[in-house]
Amino acid sequence: MPRLLAVRLLALLAVAIVLSACQVRVASDIGVNADGSGTLALTVAIDRELWESLTADGFDPFADVAPLADSGWTATVEPDDGGQRLALQTDFATPGELAVRVAELNTGLAEEDPRILDAPVLTVTEDTATLRMQAGLVPPSSTGVEGATIEFDGDALAELLATRGTEVFRHDLRVTMPGPIDATDADEVDGRTAVWNLPADGMRDVTVNATVGPSNRTLLVALAAGVLTLALVGVTVAVVRRRRADRPLRLQRQFDHRA
Repeated sequence: MPRLLAVRLLALLAVAIVLSACQVRVASDIGVNADGSGTLALTVAIDRELWESLTADGFDPFADVAPLADSGWTATVEPDDGGQRLALQTDFATPGELAVRVAELNTGLAEEDPRILDAPVLTVTEDTATLRMQAGLVPPSSTGVEGATIEFDGDALAELLATRGTEVFRHDLRVTMPGPIDATDADEVDGRTAVWNLPADGMRDVTVNATVGPSNRTLLVALAAGVLTLALVGVTVAVVRRRRADRPLRLQRQFDHRA
């Protein structure tokens, strides 16, 4: 992926310094399957006030997203309660490909550029699945774009994020695992999904471990037992009905024989 996302996010943060009542919301979603494949989705939403301020100056932070399709990403822009929301999604076929996809988000970024996901290590075996990575926000100190017309004070941004954090920027990470979660440092767990409310002034190490094989085998055994039970019930009902249907005929035969 080109530097589009980072550049646009950075521009939003730059404007948010001046309009500190505004907010940029980011949601990262990773879904992991039992075979190590899965999906990576990223949503960037800006509120009404920030959107109106940006467009009043002729700047569209979500413009030119069409080229992302050439890199295997889908991109959609939709209204969001008066503001706008950009949704990006891609698939990964192997654990290693997840790392490639996240690296695409950071392609070409310098140390002073923002990043929200980094260094994922996904390990999937027959019995377990584990994901470790870094997530949060590395605040930018410059636009990171040659010839950019937007300039801002990196120190002022850092101070704003430190004092008003989630009022200006919010990043939630959700990871859905292929089985029950055994261990995680997530802020909350909802079934097979671990959720982190991430910091706005740096990156955080996150980890989640889930059972894969045994749980799936248990479900298969339960399914097989349930199907077998239904089959036995069906056979029993069929036999009882047949016996009831044959009974009048047998009684008639017995009566005819006595006569």
